[in-house]
Amino acid sequence: RLVLALLAIERGQHGPALEEARLAEEALARIPEDRRRYLGVLLALIRGVAEARTGRISAARGQLERQRQLYADAPRQARWWEHMLAGEIAFAEGDLDAASEE
Repeated sequence: RLVLALLAIERGQHGPALEEARLAEEALARIPEDRRRYLGVLLALIRGVAEARTGRISAARGQLERQRQLYADAPRQARWWEHMLAGEIAFAEGDLDAASEE
């Protein structure tokens, strides 16, 4: 499901990406905790990008906050998916300076 969601993002099919991410999230409960957190951060990235690219900035920010909660104890340099989503949100808002800083 994650791969399908990523492919949908690449194709600009944001609705299907969100649906695949939702289905992948349902499967997370069956995955060991150490991998669940990592995959949860990836799912938040996928959802956040899809939300930002469809103009739902508030929903995208919610996914960014989810990433931050899941990786709160991770070293800053290890949280590059967080930077990626923050840049995507800034770009969707038209803030090119902030997007390029992330």
